[in-house]
Amino acid sequence: MLFQEKLQSLSGALVDQGICFHAPGICRPEGLSGLHQPYYPAESHSEHVEMIHLISGQAAIQVNGAWFPLTAGQPQVFLMNTSHSEHFLQPEQAYELFWLSLNPFMINLHTTTYTPGRGYGQSSLRQSLHPLRMEALWNCLKKTTLDRPRLMALLLECLDNCLKNPEESPVNYHAAAVELVRRYLEDYYSRQIHLSDLAEMCHYSSGHLSAIFRKSIGMPVYEYLCQIRLNHAAELLRSGKRRVKDVAAATGFTDQLYFSRRFRKQFGVPPSQYAHLSS
Repeated sequence: MLFQEKLQSLSGALVDQGICFHAPGICRPEGLSGLHQPYYPAESHSEHVEMIHLISGQAAIQVNGAWFPLTAGQPQVFLMNTSHSEHFLQPEQAYELFWLSLNPFMINLHTTTYTPGRGYGQSSLRQSLHPLRMEALWNCLKKTTLDRPRLMALLLECLDNCLKNPEESPVNYHAAAVELVRRYLEDYYSRQIHLSDLAEMCHYSSGHLSAIFRKSIGMPVYEYLCQIRLNHAAELLRSGKRRVKDVAAATGFTDQLYFSRRFRKQFGVPPSQYAHLSS
C-alpha cells in the first residue's frame, strides 16, 4: 500500500489526539495575521469531506477566511461547504500534509508538501481505499448533526480494515477515479452535477478527468450522465404514472425541450408518445 505508514500515523493520531472539526461559516477565535495569499484559492466542497494530518514540519491552514497554525498532528476535518486552503507557517520551515478525501464510495489519498528550495507541490502518487464500512461512514458524515463518537469509531474501523487488507486497495488511481465518477453519476443522476465538483472529488483538473473518463468509458462525462438520465426517464414513462415534465425534472433535466429532443434521438419517439406506447 502506497500510504501505509501515513495511514498508521493518522490512526494513531486519531486515538491519541482526536479530531478537530471545521464547519461552514464557523471560525476559531485564535487566528494568524500576515498571511494573505494561500497556495491555491480557498476551496469548499459540497460533494465530499476532506481530512488532513500533519506528517512533518509546521503549516498554516486557512479556514473560512481565517488563518491558523498547524503545528501538531491532530487530524483536521473540513466538513462539506467549509472553505479551506494552506500555506507555510514560516518560509524556512518545510512541511508535509496527508490528505484524505471522503466521498460516498471511497477514500482518496494524496499529499501536499512545502520545502524552502522547491516551494509548494502536490504528490503525483494517489491511491483509493474501499473500506467495507464506507457507506456507513459517509452516512454519518453527511448528517446535519454530527455524531462524533460514532464517526470516530467508523473512521478507525475503516482505516483498520484498509491497513489489514492492503491488497484490496487498487494501485491504478486513474481507474479508481473513473469508477468513482461513474458510480456517482449512476447514484446521483437526478442532481445538478458539475464537472468541477467531480474533478475536485478526484483531485484532478476538469480537463484531465474528462480525458481519462472518455478514454476509459468511450464518451464524455456529460454524455454518460445524459444516457443514465434518459434510461431512468424511459423507465418512469413506462410506468404510465408520471407526466413528461415531471419525469424530466425527476431525472435531472432542467430544460423540458432539451429532454424531449434527446429522448426522441435516443428512443425514436417523443417522450409523450413513448409513454402511450408503453401503456
